[in-house]
Amino acid sequence: MKTTTKQAAKKTAAAVHSGAKRTADAAKAGARKTKEAAAKAADAVHDVAQALLATDLADTLNSALASLASGTATVYDKAMDAEYLATNVGGGLHRLFDGGHTLAGAAKAAFTVETDDGVLGRAAGLTAGLFKDATTPAGLPLFTWTQEGYRQAADFMKGTFGVSKAAFADLATYDAAELLGGLVGSAALLLRWSDGDAKDFGRIVGSSAVASATALNPILGAVAFAALVKAFAEARRADQSYATAAKELAAGAARGSFFPLVALVGGPASVVLLATVLAAGFARRKNPELTPQLLALAKTAAAEAAHRLRRNAPRQIPRSVAS
Repeated sequence: MKTTTKQAAKKTAAAVHSGAKRTADAAKAGARKTKEAAAKAADAVHDVAQALLATDLADTLNSALASLASGTATVYDKAMDAEYLATNVGGGLHRLFDGGHTLAGAAKAAFTVETDDGVLGRAAGLTAGLFKDATTPAGLPLFTWTQEGYRQAADFMKGTFGVSKAAFADLATYDAAELLGGLVGSAALLLRWSDGDAKDFGRIVGSSAVASATALNPILGAVAFAALVKAFAEARRADQSYATAAKELAAGAARGSFFPLVALVGGPASVVLLATVLAAGFARRKNPELTPQLLALAKTAAAEAAHRLRRNAPRQIPRSVAS
């Protein structure tokens, strides 16, 4: 009797364990499918967003946001501009040099200025100040430069690569639209980070790098570099050849190379070209043999992007920069 009871208990326990394992496996499989679906959706959003933000819609977005942020200068705005107001350092480029417009510098200014606001009030003032400046053509710097270091870097880029001073100023700063593009790119990268392969990261590198060069977006450039490192790291971990990873990088570049064409056309015609981007992306997924033709288009687009970089910058940086 006891033996029968024990056997029944073991069978019940085994059935419960088996059921729990099946449930856990199903949950894991569901989670994987959900994450993969989210990653694919992020890829699609990334492609569309970067194409749109490479057009004059970026300027429209910044203008709309600027109208929301407009208003008289606050104590926090003045704190961020304190060094410039005292010394006139940098003129129209003062945000690059005054130390008050990086995230750390602005936070230091906001939390040391004399005001009766508490922590939340200071945080709100800091956020509003950064938001207001990010919607202007001058944008915000990634870090603070010395004037001599900036001059040497700008001269090097102009002498070596033919990059104009206006374009270099754009590369050294970011605005609200570029921040949005960088965040979208970061989301696409992070959703692939833990279980993506060299092919996935290669596509992100190609599209992000070309979109970054088109819009002169330094944040998206950083995303492309991180994806590049991860692509080759995953190729090495999976014992894949670097040639395979490089091939996928080229495929991604082919897809992303349509972005410069969108930016160069501008205006209503860019909507038509955007449809071409999406159609080409769909064709690439359904017909991998189209890669050579897309790569041929990539060469043309890359040449156009290089010409744009040498000639001008999409944002109207203050006149003192372009001289």
